Amino acid sequence: MGALFLYHRQTEIDTESVRRLYSSKGFSDPVICDIGNYQLWVYRKQLIGADNFVSNESGRVFACGTLFYKGLGYTESLQQLLDDFLGECINPSALFGNYILLFQRNRENEFTLSVDPALIKNVYFDGEKKVLSTDFLAILESSQEYYSLNRIALVENLITGSLVSPDT
Repeated sequence: MGALFLYHRQTEIDTESVRRLYSSKGFSDPVICDIGNYQLWVYRKQLIGADNFVSNESGRVFACGTLFYKGLGYTESLQQLLDDFLGECINPSALFGNYILLFQRNRENEFTLSVDPALIKNVYFDGEKKVLSTDFLAILESSQEYYSLNRIALVENLITGSLVSPDT
């Protein structure tokens, strides 16, 4: 399992609490990337120690979760996804797994986010604070405020096993 944590650099967040949280989960030494006004922390997959990102002179792709594309292995899938993204020819029917992907063209300060169609890989965000993570607790730890429990969302999660955005 890897992890992604993305935040707007002008948002006041508690980065030290987020680092401590990930450290307590066994993560260390994130790859830190700047994308425009955002900073992305990429924590490598723990069990296999594989990088969950690839880059070339034209772009980058970051992943969290398990995936394979066009029948390729994990790293080869990421490379092929990046090539196809840059060529604007990703074949969604050839992509399997539970994942979140974040693509960036090097010449742009923008990113494209993609989540598996079944929404198995959870992605959490605070739109006000401009924070996104694959870990719900990282969203909470990043804030210097307290959140209240959304009881309707809790019931929805208990009944269906997931939430409809934007509830967390």
